[in-house]
Amino acid sequence: MFFSLFLLFQLYENVNAQTGWVQQNSGTSLNLFSIRFLNENTGWAAGDSGLI
Repeated sequence: MFFSLFLLFQLYENVNAQTGWVQQNSGTSLNLFSIRFLNENTGWAAGDSGLI
């Protein structure tokens, strides 16, 4: 029974997994021209007028 629930959960997670990029609103009208990531969850974008 436990294995069946585990398998069902794994299949559900795989169906709803996202691949690729997801567009986000930057909250600024300035141009962004550089991006750097520390890891898969943390990054910075830089833009005009010293915007970070």
